[in-house]
Amino acid sequence: MACSHSERVLRLLDGPCDSDEERWLESHFAECIECRMELESSLRELRRSTPVIPEMTLPLELWQKLSKAWLAGKTDGVFGSVEDVRLGPPRVPDAIGALGPYDVFRELGHGGFGVVYLARDPQVNRDFAVKVIWPRLAEDDGYRNEFYEEARRSNEVKSPYVVSVIRIGRPPEFEHPCLVMEYVDGTSLREVIGEQTSEQRWVSCRRWAAVIQHVAEGLHALHEKGLLHRDIKAANILLDQQTGWPKLTDFGLALNIDRREASFLKHRAGTLPYMGPESFVSGGVGRRNVSDRRSDIYSLGIVLYECLVGERPFRGDSPETLRRQILHDSPVPPRERNEAVPRDLETITLKCLSKEPTERYATAEALASDLGRFLANQPIQAKPASPFRRVRLWCRRNPTGAALTALGGLTLLFLVIVPWVFLSEKEAMLRETERERDRAVRSNQQRFETLRFMANRIIEELPLSSENRAIREQLEEACLTRFREAIDDCDDVNDAYYADACAMYAYYAQSFSRLQEAREYYEKAIAAYERMAASGDYSSMENHARFHLNLANTCHGLGRKDEAFEHLSRSLTLWREIERRNPATGPRREVGELLSQRGHLKGLDEKWHESIEDYRDAEALFLRLLEKSPGDPHVLSNLAGLKRNMGNAWATLSKASQSEEYARNAKESYLDAIALCLRVVGPAARDKGFQDDLAEHYNVLAVHAKQAGDKAEAEEAYERALTIRRDLVERFPGDTACRVGLGRTLNNIGCFHLAFNDLAKAREAFREAIEQRERLVQLRPADPDFRSSLGNTYLMANDVEIQHGDLRAARALNDKSVNLAREAFRLAPSRAIYGTRLVTSLHDRGILLRKCGDGDGAVETFRSAIDVQAQLAEVFQGIPRIKADLAALHHIRGETLAETQHAQEATNELVEAARIWREVGGAAELHRAARCYSRCARLASMEENEAIRRQFVEQALVTLRQAVDAGLEDRAGLAEDDDFSEIRQEEGFQQLLKSSPAAATTESGVRREERSGG
Repeated sequence: MACSHSERVLRLLDGPCDSDEERWLESHFAECIECRMELESSLRELRRSTPVIPEMTLPLELWQKLSKAWLAGKTDGVFGSVEDVRLGPPRVPDAIGALGPYDVFRELGHGGFGVVYLARDPQVNRDFAVKVIWPRLAEDDGYRNEFYEEARRSNEVKSPYVVSVIRIGRPPEFEHPCLVMEYVDGTSLREVIGEQTSEQRWVSCRRWAAVIQHVAEGLHALHEKGLLHRDIKAANILLDQQTGWPKLTDFGLALNIDRREASFLKHRAGTLPYMGPESFVSGGVGRRNVSDRRSDIYSLGIVLYECLVGERPFRGDSPETLRRQILHDSPVPPRERNEAVPRDLETITLKCLSKEPTERYATAEALASDLGRFLANQPIQAKPASPFRRVRLWCRRNPTGAALTALGGLTLLFLVIVPWVFLSEKEAMLRETERERDRAVRSNQQRFETLRFMANRIIEELPLSSENRAIREQLEEACLTRFREAIDDCDDVNDAYYADACAMYAYYAQSFSRLQEAREYYEKAIAAYERMAASGDYSSMENHARFHLNLANTCHGLGRKDEAFEHLSRSLTLWREIERRNPATGPRREVGELLSQRGHLKGLDEKWHESIEDYRDAEALFLRLLEKSPGDPHVLSNLAGLKRNMGNAWATLSKASQSEEYARNAKESYLDAIALCLRVVGPAARDKGFQDDLAEHYNVLAVHAKQAGDKAEAEEAYERALTIRRDLVERFPGDTACRVGLGRTLNNIGCFHLAFNDLAKAREAFREAIEQRERLVQLRPADPDFRSSLGNTYLMANDVEIQHGDLRAARALNDKSVNLAREAFRLAPSRAIYGTRLVTSLHDRGILLRKCGDGDGAVETFRSAIDVQAQLAEVFQGIPRIKADLAALHHIRGETLAETQHAQEATNELVEAARIWREVGGAAELHRAARCYSRCARLASMEENEAIRRQFVEQALVTLRQAVDAGLEDRAGLAEDDDFSEIRQEEGFQQLLKSSPAAATTESGVRREERSGG
C-alpha cells in the first residue's frame, strides 16, 4: 500500500478493534483511494466466479478475516468451502445431489462468497445455474436479508440481453439460500476478442456494434429497475452459443441507485481499466464519487473500444499509472488503431468515453438507439469533436509535440502571415467578395443539412401516436416552414441547387404524409429543370427524370392515376433521351427499372395484363444488358425481382380466372427468379441484398404452391426461405430489414399450416413471428409498417384460436390486432394498406362477437369498420374494390341488425349496400345488390308491410336482370340461394332461371387482403 496509514489499517483489519477504531477505519476507506482500491481488488477476485451477487454489507469481523487471507495470498475458503454445502441425495442417474426441486449435475465454479452448480428442473427439463451462498455467510441476518433484497430487485429485470434471475431459493424448500439463474452455454466476449486476428477485426465492426447495442438495451433494463451494474467489462458479457446474442452477467457490484449511501463499500467499485474518471473523485470523510448510470455507459464504451481495436484505450503498467491515464489522458481514436472502424462508430465510442459524464449518452437506451441508427445506415445523433476540441485532445495526448507545434506556429506567423497584411487593398477586397459568396453558399447548404437532420430526427425519434400527435405535428410544421423559408431565400430559381432543395422539401413532406405539398414541390423542382433544359443546360437531366418518377408515385398515392402515368411517361422519355445522347453506354438499367415500376403501379390498379406487358418490355431490356455483362449481379438482381413481380401478376390472374395456364406462368416466373439469383457467384452471392431477394423468391413460390394445393412444394420452398432468413438475422443482428424478412416468412409459414389445419405448427410459427415483429416495433416505434405487420400476425394467430375453439384467446389477440392497426393508420392515414388492415381487423372482431352471441357489440364494431372504409373510399375514389368493400361492410352490418331484431335499421344498411354495389356496376356486384333487395323484401314481409315488400321485390328483379346483362352466368344456381327465397316464385325470376346454364359465382363479403404476405 502507498498510504501512510497502511500499517494501522492492516493492524485493525487483522485483529480486534473498538468502536472508535471501527469508525476511523470506515472513514479512512471513504477517503483513501489507495486502501480502497487494494481491498476492492481482492473483492473482485472473489466475485469473478459468481454470475450474480447482490450488494451487501459484511460484518467487520468477516472483512478482517478476508483481509488476513488476502495478505496471505489465499482467498478461497475464507467464508466457506464446497464441503460446507450439503446437497440432498441424488434422484436421477449422473446427478451429484439435489437442491430443492432441482437435480444438481456438476459444479460450474466457486469463489469467496459461494458456489455455482449446473442444475436441471425435471418438470421442464431445462438447465439452470444455481448460486448457493456459503452457510457461514447465510447465518448472518444482515447479509442474508441484503442478499434476498438485491436478488429480488435483480429478478425484476426482464431483458433478453441480461442473465435472468429465475427465482430465489429459501429454506426449508432449499437446503441453503440460493439464486436460480438462467444458464448461458457460451463464451465470454473477452475470450472472443482475444481470439480475433487483426484481419477479423477489420470486417467485424458492424457485428460488434450490434452486440454492444443489445448489451446497452439490457443495461437500460437494469437501470430502469433502479440498479447500476458497476462492473461492466468484456469478461462479464457472455455470447450465447446457440443464438449468438450477448448476455450481461455478474452483478457482483450491482448498486441500488436509490440507496447509494448504504455503506462505504458502495462508493467505488468495478474493474480498474473499465472505471470512469468520476470513480476516483475523492475528498474528505463522507464525500462520495458521482457515479451514476453514465458510469456504466463509460464502461460499456471501453468494451466497444476493445471490440473494435483489440485492446483497451488505457494500459498502464501499474494501478497508479492506469488511474492517472483514466483521469487525465484522452483515448487514442479507434480509427488510428484500426482504419476499418467507420467514422460514425468511432464518434459513438468516443462519446461514451468522454471525461465529463454530462458529455456522454444520458441513458443506455440513447446509446442503443444511436447504434441502431448506425446499423441502419441512418444519421447518428452523436457529433464528432469540433476542430478546436480535437486539437485540445491531441495536445493532451502529445504535450511535447504540442509545445513544438506552438513554437512552429509562432514562427509561421512571423514569416508568412505578417507579410500578408501588406497585400494590395484591391486584391483583399476581391478575395473578401469571393469569400462572402462562398460563405453564403456554404451557409445555405449548412442550413439545408441542419433542416434535413431535424426532419430525420422527427421521423426516427418521435413516434406519431395519440399521446404526442400534437407536438409531432407542431414540429413537422416548424421544420417544413423553415424549409420553405430557406427555399424562398435561394437567389436563382432556375438552377439545380433550387430544384434539388424543392425535391428535398417534397421528400420530407411525403414522409410527413403531406402528399399534396409533396406534389406541389416536386412540380417546382421539375419546372426548374425544364427551364434549365430550355436554356440548353442538360447537366442534371438524370435528376429531372428521377423527380418525374417520384412525382408519379406521389400522384398515385393521391389517387391521381392519370397524372401518375403521365409523369412516368415523361420520366421514360427523359431516360430515352439520355440513352440517345450517350450511345456508347448502351441501354440504361434505369429504363428497365422504370418500366418495372410502371408495371407495378398498373398492378395496383388491377390492370394485370397491361402490367405484364410493361414487365416484358423491362425484361427485354435487362436481357440486352446481360448480353453485354453476363455476370452483372445488379442486372441479375433486377431481372430476378422483375420475374417475381411478373409471377405475382400471373398468380393474381390465375386466382381470378381459375386458369391453369396463368398458374403455370406464375410458377415458371418464380422459378426463373430463383434461378437468376443463383447465377450470382463470388462475394456478391453472400451479399445481404441478394440473399434477401432469394429468400423472398422462395417465399412467393411457396405462397403460390400453397394456393395451388401443392403442400410438399410449398413446405420445401418455405424451409429454404426460412433457412436464409435465419442466417441473415444471425449475420446482421442489428439490421431491421433482415428481421422484417424473417417475420414475414414466419407469418407465411403460419398461414400455410393454418390452411392445412395443422394448428400446433401454425401457433408456433405465429408465436415466433410475433416475437420478431414486437422486437421491430421496439426498435422503430415510429414506423407504421412494423405496427401494421405485427397487428396482421396477431390477426392470423386469432384465426388459429378460433379454429381451436378458444374464443377468449382469440378475442385477446384480435384486440391487440385492432389496436396496432388503428395506431398504424393514425400514423399514416394516406396509406391504403393500413386502413385496409384496420378494417379487416374490425371485420374479424365483429364476426368473433357474433360467434360469442354479442350481436350489439358486433353492430358497433361493423359501424367502426364502415367509418374507416368510408374514409378510404373518399381518399381513393378511383379504386372500385374499396367501394365494393364498403358495400360488403354495410351488408354484414345489416345482416347482424336483422339477427338482433332491428328490422328497420337492417333494411337501411342493406339498401345502402345495394346502392354502392350498383354504383360499382360489375356483374358480381349487381348480383350482390339484388340479394340485398331480396333480403329487404323478406324483412318487410316479416313486418307484414306488403307495399314495401313489393317495392323491394321489383328492385331485386330489375337489379338481377342488370347483373345478367353485365355477364352473370350462374343463373341456375340462383334457385338454391336462400337470399332469393322471397322472389323465387316471381315470374320474372323463373324466366331468368330458364335462360342460361349454370356457372360459378362469387360469394359476397369483405375482400380480405392476402395477409400471408405480412
